[in-house]
Amino acid sequence: MGIYAAVAVPVQDSGNIDLFVAFFFEAYYLLPYNETSFEFPPSVDRSFGRRSIYESIQAKLESRGYPGKNCVLKAICEAASYTTLHANGIVGDLMHLLFTPSASEERNDSYFFEYREAEVTGWEQQNCEKYNDCQLNLFDFSNFIK
Repeated sequence: MGIYAAVAVPVQDSGNIDLFVAFFFEAYYLLPYNETSFEFPPSVDRSFGRRSIYESIQAKLESRGYPGKNCVLKAICEAASYTTLHANGIVGDLMHLLFTPSASEERNDSYFFEYREAEVTGWEQQNCEKYNDCQLNLFDFSNFIK
């Protein structure tokens, strides 16, 4: 069983062509196969966080032939190097928040050392050439139109 959602955002009017950038979200879960698998009270686990999001993005990018971790590090660096003066709209703002590890409570986790380092590189150097192994720019929405 799963839940699916899609968000389509119109891109600038280019004459007679209507362009949209669409983001598709998918959640998949298994249904219980018998009544003994239920627990009461249900246990609530806070395992869904920035770490699992980054790992999911990396896995999806790797399945498409990109170096997943390097692309996420590049996106974090680019998010830190952009200022709030860029007109990104709501999608750009959400992506900026997603790729800002310092905005998370998990920021002190040793797992995030490389991610924080990429963010600092973007802040201080405004140059993300260190992560050029990834040819994909997640903040360039024209990549999604091709």
